Amino acid sequence: MSNTTDIELSAIDCYKAVTVEFKYDDKLSENENMFIQAALLYTTRTGERRIRVHNLAFPTTVAMPDVYKCCEMDTTVNFFAKQALKQLLDQNPQQIKNNLISRSAKILSCYRKNCAMSSSTVQLILPDTLKLLPLYISCILKSDAISGGPDISLDDRSFAMLAVNSMDVKSTATYFYPTLIPLHDVDPDSTSIPSSIRCSIEKLSDSGAYLLENGIYMFLWIGQAINPDWLQNVLGVQSTNQIDKQKTSLPELNTPLSNRIRQIIEDIEEGRQWYMRLSIMVQGDKLEIVFRQFLVEDRGADGSPSYADFLCHLHREISKNQ
Repeated sequence: MSNTTDIELSAIDCYKAVTVEFKYDDKLSENENMFIQAALLYTTRTGERRIRVHNLAFPTTVAMPDVYKCCEMDTTVNFFAKQALKQLLDQNPQQIKNNLISRSAKILSCYRKNCAMSSSTVQLILPDTLKLLPLYISCILKSDAISGGPDISLDDRSFAMLAVNSMDVKSTATYFYPTLIPLHDVDPDSTSIPSSIRCSIEKLSDSGAYLLENGIYMFLWIGQAINPDWLQNVLGVQSTNQIDKQKTSLPELNTPLSNRIRQIIEDIEEGRQWYMRLSIMVQGDKLEIVFRQFLVEDRGADGSPSYADFLCHLHREISKNQ
């Protein structure tokens, strides 16, 4: 709006988040808390006018270790992503990427200088609360919303940018680092979602089946050497050659394994903002190229560095700031 304290929204729901950056130039007393108040004036779907007030109190400190101890990783990622999208209006993607790398290096360099001064300069020291910052920055740099590229259409790029711009903290973390779940060893009697594994091709087995989702897209990757019994119980076929890859959902088979895997997919979808169409593929399919783009720890098809390579690059940038 015309002032600097109010914003106007056409609509908002439980999946949306507004990201705000505060700058305070006056002095703060370490013995007093800092208070922030935000008020949301809105009209419900039934026409009721309501106001929702949020009050937050934060302690202040002059000790740098306390600042890093209180950092919130996922919120930082959400802020960096949305700020980068805003800057895309005035800068090109490469400038945005360089800025993200520079800011991350300064944050981690500041921690080394003020909180880990006795450490060796050849050792990469990360605060406990920001250990995954290099990983998420690497994922942001590779994302369709920030990077784009010749393989993505203008419509898809616009959708990715608008989606990230309105995502809440949890959705942002899942979008940039997808959830990869092994399904070949699922216990039919279990009631919990299996633990996820790292998003790397090295973690995939020829005899396995894996579900990957990032809140927008969902893939089922099946290895060529998958157990035929698993195929029969889940997809109703005897071999990978018989799989109908045009289907966007699993068949409803009356087997414990089929019921359990379909329930896992339903549980995941319930916590996501968008409906995710299931894409089924077999190892070696053409669609696997798309699937591998979401294995964010690996080197990208466009030449983007792997997580290990990016970590080495960031380490060099941190050393320059010493």
